[in-house]
Amino acid sequence: MQVVRAYSNIVGAASLLRVAVSPYVRLPSALLIYLLLVAVTCLAPRANALDLQTFTPWADNNRLVSVMGAQSSDSGECAIGSYVTQSQKPLRFTTEAGQQLDHGLRNLNTAFAMASCGIGANLTLLANLPVHWISGAPMASTQESKTTKAALGDTHLLLRWTLLNRDIPYQGGSFALAPYIVVPRNRASQIAGMSLNTLSEGQTAAGGQIIYDYFFTARHYVAANLGYHHRQTQTFLGTKVGPESRMALGYSYLLDAVSGFHSYFEWQRRQSLGPDKGNQLLSSSEWQVGLGAKPFGDHLAIFTGAGKGLGGGFGTPVQRLFAGIEWTISKPAPPLKAFEETELDLVVLNAQKESGSVQLQLRASKRKDIAFTLRTSAGGTVLSGKVKSSGPTLNSIPPGVYTIEVQARGYMKKSQTLVITPGITSVIEVTPQKAGDLLLVSRLAVPGIQFETKKAIIKPESFTDLDRLAKVMRDSQAIQLLAIEGHTDNVGQRERNVNLSAARANAVENYLIDKGVDPRRLTTKGIGPDSPAVANDSAAGRAKNRRVEFVIRAVATAH
Repeated sequence: MQVVRAYSNIVGAASLLRVAVSPYVRLPSALLIYLLLVAVTCLAPRANALDLQTFTPWADNNRLVSVMGAQSSDSGECAIGSYVTQSQKPLRFTTEAGQQLDHGLRNLNTAFAMASCGIGANLTLLANLPVHWISGAPMASTQESKTTKAALGDTHLLLRWTLLNRDIPYQGGSFALAPYIVVPRNRASQIAGMSLNTLSEGQTAAGGQIIYDYFFTARHYVAANLGYHHRQTQTFLGTKVGPESRMALGYSYLLDAVSGFHSYFEWQRRQSLGPDKGNQLLSSSEWQVGLGAKPFGDHLAIFTGAGKGLGGGFGTPVQRLFAGIEWTISKPAPPLKAFEETELDLVVLNAQKESGSVQLQLRASKRKDIAFTLRTSAGGTVLSGKVKSSGPTLNSIPPGVYTIEVQARGYMKKSQTLVITPGITSVIEVTPQKAGDLLLVSRLAVPGIQFETKKAIIKPESFTDLDRLAKVMRDSQAIQLLAIEGHTDNVGQRERNVNLSAARANAVENYLIDKGVDPRRLTTKGIGPDSPAVANDSAAGRAKNRRVEFVIRAVATAH
C-alpha cells in the first residue's frame, strides 16, 4: 500500500507540475515523473554500501546486452524483459600486498525485471529492477554457508535522448545522450559475521552516458558507451570510494538474418575518480561473450552467455553466467504522410512533346467481360476495350491526367484517376473482389530495383531507373503522393521479411529525396511476403515477388 500511495503521490505531483509549466513548455508526463524522482530520491538516507552488479541489461531491442544502443523507440513502442545471472565470488579482490580477499561471499544470483517505452520524439524511458540472492561462508571455513532470502536491489531509471536517429534499419549510425538515476534500497546482509549491504548503492546515485552505435553492414554492428557515475564519497571495507568514470564497448555479428541468430562480445571498464583513485576496489575491467536470436522478428529476443573479470574489484566476479528474454508488447505502425490536393493546368502537363503509355492488367481472375474506357479530364473518350491478364498496353498517349472507368456484368462501375508520363509506363491493376467490387490500383512500371542480398543497399545497376523516376517526379507535380512499397518472398520468418522490405522501401525513398524529390510527396511501407505477385512455389516466382512497387496514392485535380 505504501508503494501504491507513493506512486499515486508522484503521479499527482507530476500532473500539478505539468499544469504549472504548460504555459511555458510542453513536457510528457513520464518525463515529469522522472524529474520528480530525481528530486525525491536526492533526500534518500545514506549508508556505507555499494552495488556489486554494474553489469546492467536493458529491454531496448539491442543486439548487445549491457552496452546500450542509441536508436530511439517509436512513441508508444514498449518492451518488457527478464534476465538472470549467476556470479561466483563477486567480492573477491587482491590487496596491494598480493593477498586475495573474498569477504565470505560465494555467489550472487540476480533476476532483473526490465521495461522500456518510447514517450515522445526520440525519447525512450527505461527501467531496471533487480532481485538478489546471495550466499557465503566465514572466511576461515568452506563448510558452513548461509543464503539470504530474496531482496530487492536498486532501481535504475534511464532516459535515452536520441539526437541522431537511424533512418534505415540495420544501416548507418545513431547517437544519444542518456541521463539516469539509481533509487537505493538500504538492506544489509549478515555474511561471515559482517553486515554488508551488497545489494544497494546505499544512497541515491546518478550519472549519464554518451551512446553511439553503427552498422558497418547489416551483419557487423558496434556500440560504445562513455559515462560518468556520481555518488558521494563513502567508506566500504576500509576503502574510500566516490564517483567513477565508465566505458563500455560492444560488437555483434549477425550469423543468420532469418532467425536473427547473432554473436556478441562486450567489454566494460570502471575507474574510480574518488580520493583513492588507485584503490583495488573499483579499478576493474570485465568482458562477456554470448549468443542471441530473434525467432519472431523484433518482437521476441533471447540471449545467453558468460563473462569473466580481467582484474579484482566490485562488479568483477571471477566468472558469471547469464540468460535473458525480451518481448516487444506494442509497436505502433507509422502513419502515412499527409498531403494536400492542388489543381494543375492540363496545358502545362501536355506541354511535353514526348508521349506516354499505360498498361492494364487483370489480376486473380480469368474473366473476359471486364471493359475499360480511358477518358481525358474533360470527359472525352480516348480509347476503350477489354481488360485481360496480358494487357492491353496503350501507347503514344499525350502526357497528362486521365480517368479510367472499368465495369463488368455483376460488378459496380469503378473509376480511377491516373497520370501518364513520358519515359515510365503507368500500370492499372484490376482485381475483381468477392463482394461485387472491382479493385483498381495505379502504379508506375519501374524495372525491378536490385539490392544486395538480405540488405537494404541499392545496387548501382538500378541507379539509372531511379534517376528516371526522380526526373518524372521533378518535372511534373501531377503525382502528389507516391507510395513506395517493399515486398519479399515467403522464405524465412515473416516479421524479419517485413522489416527488410520496409528498410528497402526507405532506401529507395532516401535515394529519390537525394535526387530532388519533395519528401512530402513520398511515403513508404514494408509489406513483406503478404502480397505476392505470383506463387512462391518456384525460384523464378520467388524472384518476382522480391520487388519494390510504386503506387500512386494521390493525383492533382486538373482543370
